[in-house]
Amino acid sequence: MNHVLITGAAGNLGLTVTKMFLKNSWKVTALTKDSIESNVLESAFKDFENDLTIYNCDVTNEEQVKQIFELLHLRHISAIVHLVGGISAGQPINDTPLVVFEEMISLNTTSTFLMLSHGIEHFKKNEIQGSIITIGAKDNYHQSKNRSAYAASKAAVQSLTLTASEEGKDYGIRANIILPGIIRTPANLAWAENGEESKWTDPKSIANTIFYLATPVSKGITGTVIEMYGQLPA
Repeated sequence: MNHVLITGAAGNLGLTVTKMFLKNSWKVTALTKDSIESNVLESAFKDFENDLTIYNCDVTNEEQVKQIFELLHLRHISAIVHLVGGISAGQPINDTPLVVFEEMISLNTTSTFLMLSHGIEHFKKNEIQGSIITIGAKDNYHQSKNRSAYAASKAAVQSLTLTASEEGKDYGIRANIILPGIIRTPANLAWAENGEESKWTDPKSIANTIFYLATPVSKGITGTVIEMYGQLPA
């Protein structure tokens, strides 16, 4: 049976992605921040308890990430989906405190570096031709005012992912990144105005794309930046 490791599995996008894999008969190892998030997952996927394993892990902490991969050593993880991330915005560069920049780098960039580093090592040790999918942002290519720290951290995520794709080619390891626009999640819908949410990126579309990239069907796809900025008109 296919097996995927998903970080940020209890988030708005994470729940949709986790459901996609479970409904397609994959084993899922989900990483959550704390017991509260673990309870959210357990409640959401009661019918899949035999296929879902949950661990609490701070993915910005190398020792904790290392321990997770040691636990997974004998399991055939064939895909890693890294969804952990966050945004802090609203201030121009000159008003952005250094601590905010450092928080964005830690949450978005450091977590990606650790998942790529230990994930690739896991694939190599177990001779697995695995797939890694990360999440960037529209800001990678289209910068906006007052989002400098976030945009910089996500641009670094893209650079790391594309480097991983080059370094993994000789081992059959693939790495691709998706750049969504505003995702149509309950949290974002709370501040939507004038029907703008109809143009936002559907989380199910992202989940479908992630699932495709995780499967052997997409074996020839690596080092790809997939822009998913919004819903096209019907």
